[in-house]
Amino acid sequence: MTNEMEATKLGEVKDLFSEENRPIIGSEGLNLSLRGTSMGEESEFEKSLKAATPEPSTPHSTLVEPFTEPLNTLKNQLAPIVTEEVPVEVAYPKSPRVLKMEEEDEVYGMSLKNYTEGDVIKGTVLSIEKAGVFVDIGFKCEGFVANEELGVPKNEISKGEVITLVILQLETKEGYTLLSKRRADWEGAWKEAYQSYKLKEPVDIKVESSVKGGLVVSFKGLRGFIPSSLVSRNKADDLNSLIGESMSANVIEVDKKRKKIIFSTKSHERPVDNSKSEALEALEVGQVVNGRVTSTKEFGAFVNINGIEGLIHISEISWDRIEKVEDILHVGDMIDVFVLGVDKEAKRVSLGLKQLTPDPWEKVEETYPIGRVITGTISRTTTFGAFVKLSEGLEGLIHISELSHQHVKHVDDVVKVGQEVTVKVLRVIPEEQKIGLSLKALEEVVEEDTETVEE
Repeated sequence: MTNEMEATKLGEVKDLFSEENRPIIGSEGLNLSLRGTSMGEESEFEKSLKAATPEPSTPHSTLVEPFTEPLNTLKNQLAPIVTEEVPVEVAYPKSPRVLKMEEEDEVYGMSLKNYTEGDVIKGTVLSIEKAGVFVDIGFKCEGFVANEELGVPKNEISKGEVITLVILQLETKEGYTLLSKRRADWEGAWKEAYQSYKLKEPVDIKVESSVKGGLVVSFKGLRGFIPSSLVSRNKADDLNSLIGESMSANVIEVDKKRKKIIFSTKSHERPVDNSKSEALEALEVGQVVNGRVTSTKEFGAFVNINGIEGLIHISEISWDRIEKVEDILHVGDMIDVFVLGVDKEAKRVSLGLKQLTPDPWEKVEETYPIGRVITGTISRTTTFGAFVKLSEGLEGLIHISELSHQHVKHVDDVVKVGQEVTVKVLRVIPEEQKIGLSLKALEEVVEEDTETVEE
């Protein structure tokens, strides 16, 4: 495009553009001529503008096409910042809530509690459903107490109530924490019973039934027992007449491990317990006292001494090895026992029976010196040898290597239980209660004597 500017006279209009370079508005370019016009007449410049303006029917794409590329560039630059559609959805969890801990921390902006199974915790009732109760325990998911774990009718629980619970399972596959009110109540009842026992405070109980020897009662869901001798009543009263009654009683014995709880309605001073304390204080190590065998177990026997139960461990019953406690002691036997230990805080007494007879190991070196040949009876056999009973409370061992000069694969191939044998004493260790014996040592002597005779 070239411009040709020449001087003109006043009022004269000169073409600014040469003919060959005149622009035309449209797809071919811009063609513009300027000249003078009359009043109301359209100039060539105005006509050229109208020709360049698209009709309403002109497609929009034709009009915006020159701007498409710059817009695309701008769109690509803004893409990391602005997305086309960002749907905003807030998920309000239904019961049970199943948000992950990280999500809940982010949503609610709070720290969640750390729990483990078996913990006793507090929870707020959120809703009462047909299958159970949902509870808020401040954990990553809501707690659920099934009907069978409530321990009380649902109509006794209200929304918003704070209840004590035990965690049975931290998170089930359904997404909630499994809880038990019944178990928490049970644990709390044992704790309260023990506190009442320690503080000598009475508790309220209810008589459930009458059995031989006393009354079966309930205390906060626990089953207890009142011996007939500790039931306060008129002589004319029958135990059955007390069924269904509520009364105040003292806890005189609590054993959670054995699920045993004993009550008394006779006195709030617990005379039975006081007599036990006095008897315990009177016991000292080294005393020999008389008592009655009340029960026998695999590990020993219990003996009642003035209301105090002591234990004779099976190893303290006899110097001999015994297989069954019942081989020596029976329930009801009145026996003298030796007091081995007294723990007054734990109220435990250790007793012994074999201590009332001389310890055979004290003079074992004099009785069975090394090299002595003695006779005994095979009492038992093992893979490594045979035990020989020498006298009351004394056993010696023939090691399998001392049974014969020949290789012995099985001990029973050489000796049998009950067989009488003659052996030689190889070693004696009183502090370890060990006596080493040999059978083959005597075979050597016999063989040498036989060879001497033949010569």
